[in-house]
Amino acid sequence: MIQSGTATDTLVARISELAAATPAQVHALGVAWFEEARMRVLVVDPSPTAPLMANRTAAPVSGHAYGVHVDGALADRPLVLPPAVAMPPAERYVTPNGMTVVLWPHGSTPIVHGRLVVDSGHAHDPMGREGLAALSGASTVLDDSMEFDGRELATQVDVLVQSVAGNLGTAGLELDDTELARTRKQLERPGVAEAVTYEQDLLIALYGAGHPYARLSMTAASTSRITRDVAVAWSRKHVVPANSTLVISGQFDPALVKKHITYRTDQEARGSDSPDIQTPVQGRAGFVRGMVAKATPSVELHIGFVRGRGIDEHHAMRLVLERVLALHLARLRTDQALTYGVQVAYEPKLAGGEWSITASVDATRAAEGASSLLAALTTMRTDPESYREELVLARQQVLESYLFVGSDSGSMADRLAELARFDLDAAAADRLTGAVAAVTLTPFHAFLQRELAADGQVFGAFGNAAPVDAALAAARSPTIVTPPSDDPAPVTPPSDTPALPGDPPAPATP
Repeated sequence: MIQSGTATDTLVARISELAAATPAQVHALGVAWFEEARMRVLVVDPSPTAPLMANRTAAPVSGHAYGVHVDGALADRPLVLPPAVAMPPAERYVTPNGMTVVLWPHGSTPIVHGRLVVDSGHAHDPMGREGLAALSGASTVLDDSMEFDGRELATQVDVLVQSVAGNLGTAGLELDDTELARTRKQLERPGVAEAVTYEQDLLIALYGAGHPYARLSMTAASTSRITRDVAVAWSRKHVVPANSTLVISGQFDPALVKKHITYRTDQEARGSDSPDIQTPVQGRAGFVRGMVAKATPSVELHIGFVRGRGIDEHHAMRLVLERVLALHLARLRTDQALTYGVQVAYEPKLAGGEWSITASVDATRAAEGASSLLAALTTMRTDPESYREELVLARQQVLESYLFVGSDSGSMADRLAELARFDLDAAAADRLTGAVAAVTLTPFHAFLQRELAADGQVFGAFGNAAPVDAALAAARSPTIVTPPSDDPAPVTPPSDTPALPGDPPAPATP
């Protein structure tokens, strides 16, 4: 039994100290304990003359945030790529009912991967019934496309073909009223409903009201107008051979797989190819205020831009910029303990790709977080030297993790599916590799200034009222960014998706 005045009181005291601790106190403690002088770096020397299992320690290089030396001069020179190892080509053909088939039978293990890429997504949902694509059963649903995937042992390649290609015309059959009711209840929860409203406002600010990309993938109201029959009708219109590409990758006999594909899919009606989303983007720079009633200790900050169309001639620059931003903005956490992490993502879309920079900060530091985040972008726009070393690292990371696809069938299936999403030929990956290697600091900086120009920037904050208002006030500071109008210009482009029976009437055009 623990007596009073011993361990029990000590534990209570320590918990009380934690509850009362301020960010400044925690920062001071970190500075005291995690001094650079206390650090040691273990270096594994690959030199053939070094003794086996020999280690040595070295003090960290002063001024380098990555734990390794980065030669910034490399940012001024293109990378010299090693001789490419020619990958066996994929076989492509079109079935009599219009489905494109891509076969890559060169896997090194007896595993087969399948992808059914459909050229319809969230943006093809009928107005007022958003959620049909999301409820189709696809493993991945984007604005322009969705994907059904699977994998099996090579001895069960017929099962794989059936499980993936079998979605043609049947997606949505498993939907039931119980699942819909459960989904609707989740979307109606107070915290979820407030977040959904904020997300909708961000999309409208980015793309303009009425744009197919400015609609949410699903809302409580839209699910109330979806039934199993409606879902099946949408699937039979969109998940059809003429609107799909079937990718099979792995170790298999192509002749046998072709027979299975014919047997499983030749009875499906051809259907038609969905029109690509080409609606002009009408969003403009501004600010979005998202409010949540429940007390929350943090605020989510968001910065967005709309740039590019699909995988265009600037995609290599965007891949590198995505990594540069992630490395550069990570300093807000590692150097200033200001955020809980910054997420950077670029999603290519046919009518306008979306940049998303998201950071979570303490509510008490919302203004500081907004100012620092925007100041970091401003510094990058004006001073290429501020991210010279990060460009060197980012360029190498893109080549290693994205462009050099391994010979495993899963990686190849993903690559072939991405090419199918954007109607690219097999040589597109090689062209992209060369373009990334050719990125150097001067042209990259000019691209960054255009891509992240403040006149196309949307800034949002989501949380409790007081810290959100403080973040927005800091973001509006003329020393950070010149604030344009808060309200994006409304636009209602004509719908390119025919309405289903029972759809609400299209909004009137002013």
